[in-house]
Amino acid sequence: MHEKKKEETDGLKEQERYDLLRDEMEQVKNFSIEQLAALCVGYGPGIPFAAFSKQEQPETILDGQGNPLTKNDHPVGAKGYVSPAMPEKGIHSIFYKDGPAGVGTGAWPTAMLISCAFNKELWEAFGNAVGAECEKKAVDVWLAPAVNLHRNPLCGRNFEYFSEDPYLTGICAVQITKGVQENHPVRVCPKHFAVNEQETYRRGSAKKRYDAVDSILTERALRELYLKPFEMLVRDAGVSFIMTSFNKINGVLAAGNRDLCTHILREEWNFDGVVVTDWGDMDIVADGGDAVAAGNDIVMPGGPPVIRQILQAYQERRITRKDLERSVARLLHVLKLFEKGERI
Repeated sequence: MHEKKKEETDGLKEQERYDLLRDEMEQVKNFSIEQLAALCVGYGPGIPFAAFSKQEQPETILDGQGNPLTKNDHPVGAKGYVSPAMPEKGIHSIFYKDGPAGVGTGAWPTAMLISCAFNKELWEAFGNAVGAECEKKAVDVWLAPAVNLHRNPLCGRNFEYFSEDPYLTGICAVQITKGVQENHPVRVCPKHFAVNEQETYRRGSAKKRYDAVDSILTERALRELYLKPFEMLVRDAGVSFIMTSFNKINGVLAAGNRDLCTHILREEWNFDGVVVTDWGDMDIVADGGDAVAAGNDIVMPGGPPVIRQILQAYQERRITRKDLERSVARLLHVLKLFEKGERI
């Protein structure tokens, strides 16, 4: 009886999610598998920090006539940091920019120091100021706030994180998000989902044959500590993007973890936005096809190498056309908000 009720509830949630994306799901029905795969990655050669690289490599795949399937039509967005565009279908690029200390136009106190203010108005004002910076630089998605915890003093990015306390971290992030999103047509992308508490070799090293860091913990610790700030952002701040992390959680890569990216994030918390992977070489972290199957929508920095992974996963039936359609539909849904210039 319990199982039947759960199935009915899950079915209702699935229908509600479909209804939300009904127009977008209809739009993508006529897309080819190659077009869908090309929209599930970032535009560029697939090399981290490609904007600073002099290497000339393909930035997308070609159609049957030898024409690029996608392009970058953002006025300032650099390759590797934009979503692909198909202008003929009304799909345009959005520009992601790293945070969390602003977007490079000024010097801000670190998140660790900001949290010491214990001042909601100040946190929201900081978000408002960063949102204004994003507008000036035509940034659509600010890759922040970073809401991992201070698990160890030696973590290489503690300065980007607020606190060892999940509630303080969550409140800081919620207020900053409100400052950005309620005053500017800009979205935030909280990171790194989840349990990214060690920077060194967090995604492993193919050269040194090191595996990715594996965060071993109980479900209670996961939910009460490490997931709590993300849950607060989803429930209280209306975020449209979330970035997954490189590390493993109890042996499963976070970006390839369906329990994390779909069951908890979407089915429990009702997140209806876009899940983006962290920027990395996807051959040494989650395979692009596995990432999409788990619930990621955009694999970054993406490019032809990951498009091929996704197409191979489709051929091997590790992902379905419906998986790809859902991911692209979510992206199109968010793009509509940008086109309208809506604030959350």
